[in-house]
Amino acid sequence: MSVVTSIPHDVIIGLLYRAGDIRYSTKLLTLVLGEEAGKHPPMSTFGQFTRHRAYGDCITISEFVSSACVGGAIIRTPTRTNPLQSAPCTLGRWGRNIYMMLPEDERKIIDQLAKRLRIESGAPTGLRRAIHYLAQLRQAIASKTPTA
Repeated sequence: MSVVTSIPHDVIIGLLYRAGDIRYSTKLLTLVLGEEAGKHPPMSTFGQFTRHRAYGDCITISEFVSSACVGGAIIRTPTRTNPLQSAPCTLGRWGRNIYMMLPEDERKIIDQLAKRLRIESGAPTGLRRAIHYLAQLRQAIASKTPTA
């Protein structure tokens, strides 16, 4: 992969679709994508996410977050640690379509990055995730059960 094959925004949407319903920050996206950028040439798809040496941010990711918040792909939440959350459209059919349009080799990389993003965000994974959702389901059932 020596040249740009995908639009950076599509790569990030694909990543957020695969990561699922998690909370994250611009800093976390920059960390995960920035480390992957170091493994690729600057003019490749993932090479565009290189972090600035002095500031530690990435212009491509900052621009994406700004436009995605306005466009409705990302929702800002009132939390300090992870103030961003993917919108339902990003997690749904639209996000899936964008992810499926990406080349196969990029999707494999995105799948690995999505796992890392879930772990780094503190979202439950594996067995913890199943237990977490089971507890949510039990709580939802208990709240809908009428009391006599």
